[in-house]
Amino acid sequence: MLYNGKPVNLAPEQEEVATMYAVMKDTEYVQKKTFRNNFWNDWQKLLGKRHVIQKLDACDFTPIYDWYQNEKEKKKQLSKEDKKALQEEKLKQEEKYMWAIVDGVKEKVGNFRVEPPGLFRGRGEHPKVV
Repeated sequence: MLYNGKPVNLAPEQEEVATMYAVMKDTEYVQKKTFRNNFWNDWQKLLGKRHVIQKLDACDFTPIYDWYQNEKEKKKQLSKEDKKALQEEKLKQEEKYMWAIVDGVKEKVGNFRVEPPGLFRGRGEHPKVV
């Protein structure tokens, strides 16, 4: 990512949150003042007071956004066989979480997945969100 046109190194936690924001670049949320303020207030806590990044408006998330789009495109370009292999590997890893022993009986767990982290986008249009 760039700050005032210069590359900036981020810690993994800081980069994770920056990536969440960067992938939303083309959405209406990044135009909303409340969303931007909420993001900045939370991200500032991760950055710390002495970090080089001091203003959100001077940040350019384009390199992160471009990287994300490139990774997304790579996934789309995978062959059917590669996609199937990835799916099988994922299923293999999840297998141990799909079942639970309840009163000595093996039962399938309904929903064992946890929602991935992300930025809260609100619950629709609200008069106070501009």
